[in-house]
Amino acid sequence: MKRIAFIFMIMVNIKAISQTFNPAYVITEDEDSVSGYILDQIDQEIQSKIEFKKKLSDIKSILYTPKDILGFSFDNGRSFERQTFIQGSDDTIYIFAKRKIQGKINLYVNRTSRIDDQKLFLKNNKKNEVVCISKPKKVVNTRADGTKYSHETKTYLGLLNYIAPDSSNYLKYNNISSYSPKQIIKRIRAYNELFADEYDVSNYSEEKRIRYNVNLGVPTLRNINGTELKTTFRVAFYRNKSYPERTRKLSYMSGLSYRYTSWLDGDNNTSEIHFLTLIPIGFNLHRSKGIIRPYAYFGFGITLFNLSDYVTEKYFNEEGIRMDATKREQDYGLLPGVNIGTGIKIKTGEKFVNLEITPAVINGGIFINIGYTI
Repeated sequence: MKRIAFIFMIMVNIKAISQTFNPAYVITEDEDSVSGYILDQIDQEIQSKIEFKKKLSDIKSILYTPKDILGFSFDNGRSFERQTFIQGSDDTIYIFAKRKIQGKINLYVNRTSRIDDQKLFLKNNKKNEVVCISKPKKVVNTRADGTKYSHETKTYLGLLNYIAPDSSNYLKYNNISSYSPKQIIKRIRAYNELFADEYDVSNYSEEKRIRYNVNLGVPTLRNINGTELKTTFRVAFYRNKSYPERTRKLSYMSGLSYRYTSWLDGDNNTSEIHFLTLIPIGFNLHRSKGIIRPYAYFGFGITLFNLSDYVTEKYFNEEGIRMDATKREQDYGLLPGVNIGTGIKIKTGEKFVNLEITPAVINGGIFINIGYTI
């Protein structure tokens, strides 16, 4: 029993370390603000429930659902309010929706895995009314000749004109050819700017996190086609951009990778090759919590290479003395570039130590890499 209790305590401590409570406040049903700390999670997780502490030292947190409070806000401006919508015939669903726009019209977003499926809530602060807009359904109709065709319903346009009845004087919603949350958000922002003298206008920008990492690698194999490798190594530099309010498991990467290899052939001639791969776009999938975090990445780009052969030629000079002369032959080129790797990140405070493996182009083995992420 003591061993089980000990393991349980370790698991609880690991979980506590991986959790981050950020300064925030909740708004009660009586419209009172209570300051404290809320567990930091992605939007999809935080829309259904939150964990709240009045003090960081509190052992237990308070669980709030959208039926318990009117909303909450982090100190960085990330704010959610309770919204409702009808699902099915008469089921009322309660959620916390994130406020993206404030002005004459407040706009809130209920985030889902697909951006086109998310719900938008628009509140007219003058009329104090709210409408819910979601992706329209496809309607199938039959022509006179019996052929079928489908089209989108335009209910969302009617709701937009209802919640902002004077918008037709300023914005042409009917110019939206198909349902697009981005277009609706863009036009609501433009609409609010027209009434900036009457209402406080603000637009929330989601947090963007940038990390940089550098890796140095050496290969596991020391020969190539029976020849002897002299020197080979790999250096890589990456920039990873992520949006932690959307996901903690995916980041967008870019960077460059340099590989150098030199070897001797059977005649003791030296060859060397340089690979410089530029990666403008790539993806990094990783675990979001814990001290040890596995990851894998895949990047696309272009590779510049330079192959040099140093050939030693023997000849006799005018005095009949045997001489050696080294001639350099070069080849340049461009190739499609692909960068892949997998490994683990070990958390050290706010930074990470990286241990990863990547394929070695020349000798067919792998590079063992060690790096650092800041």
